[in-house]
Amino acid sequence: GAELDYKVGKTSFKVYGGKLHEKNADLSSSWSGFFHRGGDLGDFEETKDSNGSTVDFNNTVIILTSNVGSKQVEEFGQGIGFTSETIENSRATAHESIIQKALHKQFTPEFLNRLDEIVIFEQLQREAVGRIADIEFEKVRERLRGLGYEMRLEKDARRFIIDHGYDEKYGARPLKRAIQTYLEDGLSEFLMSGKARKSKPIRISLNEKEELQFQ
Repeated sequence: GAELDYKVGKTSFKVYGGKLHEKNADLSSSWSGFFHRGGDLGDFEETKDSNGSTVDFNNTVIILTSNVGSKQVEEFGQGIGFTSETIENSRATAHESIIQKALHKQFTPEFLNRLDEIVIFEQLQREAVGRIADIEFEKVRERLRGLGYEMRLEKDARRFIIDHGYDEKYGARPLKRAIQTYLEDGLSEFLMSGKARKSKPIRISLNEKEELQFQ
């Protein structure tokens, strides 16, 4: 409603994100009310806010996210008669079916019909989290270069951080915390110790105690 009008009215090109929680399905009513003010977003270019001001919706993308159906997906396959192989072979189809049913149970048909597209994301696998980690490692490298230092992250150290930053249930959510705890905090302590030299890269590896070491 008013919050969306305010944010959209501030800039020429807009991407607005909102979250629909399973515990607060009433939000779908407010979004449906917004859409009903002018039909589908693709059917009108502008609307009026509560103060009567015109809000231009040209070049606007609205993205809504939701965790609806995630609990059912997590529980899928835990019943009698399901095997790992069966689940893997039908994972994408089964997950989509479960989430579609949950969406139609949780939200009104009027609301769902106003959406241009529903995109269902699979849980992140470890390989994907590894690629995300490499992007974050490069960001740390760039910050270090800004201070005049280079970093060499050995394979065992990389694996250690990813292992501690990946959770099958939460995907990449714990990754940032793991990078901060094991890599960034360790680098800060190493730099503050005075042992770092700008003439050679800071080498980060795993020691015999399965701990990161900075040299």
